[in-house]
Amino acid sequence: MTKSLMTLNSTEDVETALQFFMEKKVTSIPVVSPSGSVLGMLTELVLAKIVYQSRAAKKNDKMGTHLSALVPPQFIHKEAPLAEVVKCLVTSPTNRLIVQDATSKPIGMISPKDILKLFADASPGGTHGATPAATPTTPPGAAQS
Repeated sequence: MTKSLMTLNSTEDVETALQFFMEKKVTSIPVVSPSGSVLGMLTELVLAKIVYQSRAAKKNDKMGTHLSALVPPQFIHKEAPLAEVVKCLVTSPTNRLIVQDATSKPIGMISPKDILKLFADASPGGTHGATPAATPTTPPGAAQS
């Protein structure tokens, strides 16, 4: 799980979103309202489409004008069992889960790399000897790809 959840505000313009993706090397990111509510997930493919349309129209719209293009976010509670995390991750259209705390506040994101790291560490040759029954907050590393 990521240690801190990176987000993109819906008030940011399209070109700023593009720069953010390139500089931070992310492949998807939650777009949030000014109050912090998650509005959807912005993926590389969705961003490419938005940038293309924006440049073709010679505009630099705010991300909030493209909310219908965002992928619906998938959430999981921080204490969810590993089997539930894997099941939800496999069915998520972005292959990402936004982790929520007990108050439903987004606190991180899980990607397939997090699960692979957990499995690798739990294997007989793994470095930590952890069991795969760990909760999603256990996977070491903050892979955001």
